[in-house]
Amino acid sequence: TTAPNIELLKPLPTKTKQPTWDFTWTADELTNFTCAVDSLRNEKDCGFGLNGRFTTDPLSDGPHRFYLLGEDELGNTAKVVTHRWVVDKTKPEIEFLPNQPKISDADITLLWKTTTNKHARFECALDNVRNMRPCGDGTTGSWTDSRIPDGDHTLYVRARDSFGDYGQIKTHSWRVDTKVPQVTLIGTPPARSTYDTGSFYWTSDEYASYECAIDLAESGAPCGSGVRMSWISSQLDDGEHSFYLFATDRNGNQANPIEHKWEIDTRPPIVTLDESTQRVSASNVTLMWRTNENAVFQCAVDTIFDNRDCGAGRASELELTNLGEGPHTIWIKAVDELGNIAPWKKHTWIVDAKPPELDFTSDLPKKTSGDVTLRWRSKEPTTFKCGTDPNNLKDCGVGHLGNWSAKNLTDGLHEFYVEAIDEFGNTVRILHRWTVDNTPPVLSWRRKLPAVTGKRVRFRWQSNEIAEFFCAHERINYMERCGNFSLKGRWIEANLPEGKHRSWVLGVDDVGNRGKPLHHEWVVGMSI
Repeated sequence: TTAPNIELLKPLPTKTKQPTWDFTWTADELTNFTCAVDSLRNEKDCGFGLNGRFTTDPLSDGPHRFYLLGEDELGNTAKVVTHRWVVDKTKPEIEFLPNQPKISDADITLLWKTTTNKHARFECALDNVRNMRPCGDGTTGSWTDSRIPDGDHTLYVRARDSFGDYGQIKTHSWRVDTKVPQVTLIGTPPARSTYDTGSFYWTSDEYASYECAIDLAESGAPCGSGVRMSWISSQLDDGEHSFYLFATDRNGNQANPIEHKWEIDTRPPIVTLDESTQRVSASNVTLMWRTNENAVFQCAVDTIFDNRDCGAGRASELELTNLGEGPHTIWIKAVDELGNIAPWKKHTWIVDAKPPELDFTSDLPKKTSGDVTLRWRSKEPTTFKCGTDPNNLKDCGVGHLGNWSAKNLTDGLHEFYVEAIDEFGNTVRILHRWTVDNTPPVLSWRRKLPAVTGKRVRFRWQSNEIAEFFCAHERINYMERCGNFSLKGRWIEANLPEGKHRSWVLGVDDVGNRGKPLHHEWVVGMSI
């Protein structure tokens, strides 16, 4: 009832590059042997006796299992004997992983793997295949160096399996580039430009990608790639601007930013006539003007076709002589240093050397009391100055009409001056003289008046100046005119009743000064 005991004889493979293997064994009794590889369903009769041998068919690479079964003559079955091993008849090969850098800085890591995912030991060499050195093991590998000089380089890698077989040497070539691109601007706007855009041209000693910015370096935007490029800015305002160019090569090396400053000036110069030349009146005149920037000037007088050079700079002038009366026109054109042309600056003026016509409009008194009002008129708008001191006239209004009043003037001769100045500065002055008389006339009786009279009485008087006379009898509040302007006067009262009587007479001179009444009292008697 005892089953046979079977033992596989050594050597037994664990890993082999041979596609077939001879297995041998022994048994402690005569036994019928059955063999199988990888599956018991593949069993085959493999002999009878105390010893046996079995050679496998050629096997593929990979793990395999050998089965050995035995049965003695009485049908006792032996314990199944198995053995595992690996067939590896393929040399180890590697491949670099995709997207390994074609260009790098001095620090680089390269990656690879075995093509059959089999474990291997790796050997590497930089630039010289004869300098192979161990560089790891496994199914994947890597190589790192941080001090590679600039230039073209090649890494050689090979794999060695556990049998000592080497695969093919694989290579990866790349360029180490730690130098920044050398970019040179070869075309820029001039320092001052009349164009509202900027055009820039540049070259690089290597392929690079570029960013451009205007005025703000932080606002850079892609503007092409290559070794020779151009770029035009968008429309810009007048003023100073800065162009910034940034270059980055394929390895990420960034060149120092390039900056170019320039000024855009598309505006023509602005011509301004000096205030002093806005109004002129003489036949000889100097016209002066200025601009906000340096310019060359051309002028035309009275006809646009009268082109003449008239100076340069930020200010200039033109002297004109013997101009006729009437309107005149000057056109001034300015061209700045960049060629910006200002439109014609037109200025029209009138040559008018005639003073304004000025007259007093009120009846001018030759003699007044202390109060007076004088009025005057000009035929054109003027500025008036007036006063009694010809050397210190005061402003008295503007326009066509004017007036002046004074009160309580002192007795004596007075003078009043009015000066009119038109818009061109032409001046005229007029004068009025008069006498101020504030003294009333003084009357006196021409002869002594009687104290007693008959019914008819005659009064005679005289005045120290020509006056108009007013008389009253008995009631002073009821005076009536009793004489025109004269130095003497008389007044007769008739049919007077007997009794006491009173009479008054006073004088008013030609300026209205009213004198004190002259008074007389007497008696009308019947006996006279």
